[in-house]
Amino acid sequence: MNRQWPASPVGRVGCDVVVVDDFQELATTIAEALRGRGLSTHVAFDGEAAAALARNYVPAVALIDCILPDIDGLQLIRQLGEVWSDTTFIAMSGDVGGISEDVARQLRIKAFLNKPLPIRVLAQSVERLVRSSRDRPVEREAPSAWISLGIGSPARRATPTLAKYPSPRR
Repeated sequence: MNRQWPASPVGRVGCDVVVVDDFQELATTIAEALRGRGLSTHVAFDGEAAAALARNYVPAVALIDCILPDIDGLQLIRQLGEVWSDTTFIAMSGDVGGISEDVARQLRIKAFLNKPLPIRVLAQSVERLVRSSRDRPVEREAPSAWISLGIGSPARRATPTLAKYPSPRR
């Protein structure tokens, strides 16, 4: 699917987090949990709505579902990455197989979240990413098993592709 994305328009407003997921209840729950931590959020339920947000907002962090009804989530991340040059991306899905660490690094994907998501831990982790994007002190917490922290790690250790690990189907 070839889409035209907006040029960087003047007047876009910064926000903390954009959540893109076609499962509306999950997207809303994530946004509410993040708002409960004092973060500003915007929600889109498909790629077209995400493009509309890109015309008006620049998030510090974007959580993008990998399986959307109108566009592949990784393709959406690639396209939004051209508009949101400083945004950190997190890919979410019940099935995120087949992407290498190099591709993830190229797309600025910081982590993969396997659904179902533990909302409280997700909110804590996203809040840390938003704070670090603002150059605020980041609290140290033990990494959770549901987040793949090898993606984009400073050590740049090789990690196997996610296709080797079975993941639940949505």
